[in-house]
Amino acid sequence: MFGQQNKGNKQICRVAYGKWGYDHEQGKSQLSLTPAFYSASNSYTLEAAYRIDDVWSVYGAVDLVDTSLNHFGGVGSVTLGDQKVNVDAAYNPRADHLIAKASTKIEDVALTAHVSLPAFKASPFETHKEKIEAAVSVSADDKVELSYDIQAAQAYVRYDRVLDYKSTARIEYGLKDQKDHSVALKLTHKADKDNTFTADVDITGKKYALKWASNADNGKWTIKTAIPFDKSPKDGTLTIKRRFDLEL
Repeated sequence: MFGQQNKGNKQICRVAYGKWGYDHEQGKSQLSLTPAFYSASNSYTLEAAYRIDDVWSVYGAVDLVDTSLNHFGGVGSVTLGDQKVNVDAAYNPRADHLIAKASTKIEDVALTAHVSLPAFKASPFETHKEKIEAAVSVSADDKVELSYDIQAAQAYVRYDRVLDYKSTARIEYGLKDQKDHSVALKLTHKADKDNTFTADVDITGKKYALKWASNADNGKWTIKTAIPFDKSPKDGTLTIKRRFDLEL
């Protein structure tokens, strides 16, 4: 639930419920450019997403301090028989790291498979990771999702509940063994058509996070902060992004 950045590999991570991949948010325009600041790594990046057509987009990010390429990838969909499969793959040249996912929906169940492995410099059979997910809406207001990290032998369950037309709540529970578990809560509130606030609480990890997303002219502002329970705000992390949506 807490997004944090790793300086060498800006893979999006979560404290409680794992999310693999890279951030490549895109507006309705053909090109989106997002300058971003990450206090955790004291880094400035420029993230870009370009829509090739109605199906495929490419994306990437450059470190603005040393002008190095952080990652690049593509997202789209293919049809296998009668089944539509969404795919997303990215490569980090600095870490020689490839991460990919494929997702589809069979009747009422959404299935997603993730894989993470080195691309060229090391054997993918030695350091690979996989995760599988299954989600189902049990009613118009309730959804349950299960996730299993194969290498870590760790399972997660997430329950989402629509509270009203502006607010949703989520509880997540992770279990590896009898002594290794995690509990986290999340509340999202849409204040108006342009502003959304999100509060996360990692009970086991004793951390909390706040996020504000605000639609602006030709884009969006996103500000996130994550702070441990027992420390002051200055010991937390801060992320600031401003997305610009451009038509070519």
